[in-house]
Amino acid sequence: MTDATLIVVPDDDQSTPRRTIRIPDDEWESGQQAAEANGETLSAVIRRRVADYVDGGTTMEYRATSRTIPSLVVESIAGDLDEIRGHFPAKHWVLESREVTGYRPVGRRSM
Repeated sequence: MTDATLIVVPDDDQSTPRRTIRIPDDEWESGQQAAEANGETLSAVIRRRVADYVDGGTTMEYRATSRTIPSLVVESIAGDLDEIRGHFPAKHWVLESREVTGYRPVGRRSM
């Protein structure tokens, strides 16, 4: 844990209440850098992910990689995991998963 420095930041957005969460410094700093690189704030990213979670807007997607031919990769597999395992048994395939969110409208981004 690093020592914190308090900086007074003007609170121009009074429309939402402040919240407090616990998150390790390295995750917070990486999140801020990634959000800034995408032209947004970490708060906006967190609000979007919470909304996705509440809406049930995330699904699991799988990727299967052949153990004998590593260049053989099947991506974007969706469905019941037990059924997928039946098609891609662990003896022959490595399964990986990721969360995928639904599409949402995109606003204009100023450069």
